[in-house]
Amino acid sequence: MATEVGRSAAPPGIPLDRFPAAPTGPSVEQIEGPYYIGGEGDRLTRSDVREGKDGVPLDLGVRVVSGADGRPVPDVAVDLWHCDALGVYSGYDNDPDELLPNGARQDPRTDDRFLRGTQLTDADGVVRFRSIFPGWYSPRTPHLHLRLRAGDRPVHTTQLYFPERVIAWVATQEPYRQRADRRAATNDDDFVIGVAGGPSDAWARTERVRDGLVATATLAVDVTTDAVEFALDDPPPEVVGPPPGFGVRHGFAHPADRA
Repeated sequence: MATEVGRSAAPPGIPLDRFPAAPTGPSVEQIEGPYYIGGEGDRLTRSDVREGKDGVPLDLGVRVVSGADGRPVPDVAVDLWHCDALGVYSGYDNDPDELLPNGARQDPRTDDRFLRGTQLTDADGVVRFRSIFPGWYSPRTPHLHLRLRAGDRPVHTTQLYFPERVIAWVATQEPYRQRADRRAATNDDDFVIGVAGGPSDAWARTERVRDGLVATATLAVDVTTDAVEFALDDPPPEVVGPPPGFGVRHGFAHPADRA
């Protein structure tokens, strides 16, 4: 699988046993959204995407496996992008609560590229990023965007979400609490989660550690097929929240909650 993307030093400390089990079938794809920026080569080939942005530290691990047999898939380029603690995406200067037309991809307006990066999966199908926890903006709950590529060909596009207990704790921290009263959507009423049907593999397994959070996800993909292109002007179906038992299986355990 040829690709021009390289590897940079990955954040340590996310062993394979911290990743969720492989899904039993292909992972559900989700909309790309308006803020993807591609084609920047070496500039975004990095695992540490923070560029000095303030926020709760987040170490993210994503494992890519085959949707056919669950085996790890190496040499897949994984693009990560998300907003900062105040809901702003690098490359754009609009009000984060301003709705963009149909959610279609927008040309970047500025040269900054914080909280964006690309890594190649290793022999275990894993990439790791060091970032901050994403903030929120109308009408979205906190989320991360991922695009997987075989070379320059997109093969899977999705988003990752976090338990409400994680978000509630983050909202008490600086600088997130500056916008604590501006959160317009929860996981239960976020329309993109509804479009995807509340897929269980889109919920990052999230743990609090000494200096922040660690989140992991396992995605099952078919690298021989192209990513789904969504008709963004179609009305979303009924919203579906996290699957039953999500809080028990993937919940956030604050030290004060532990026996």
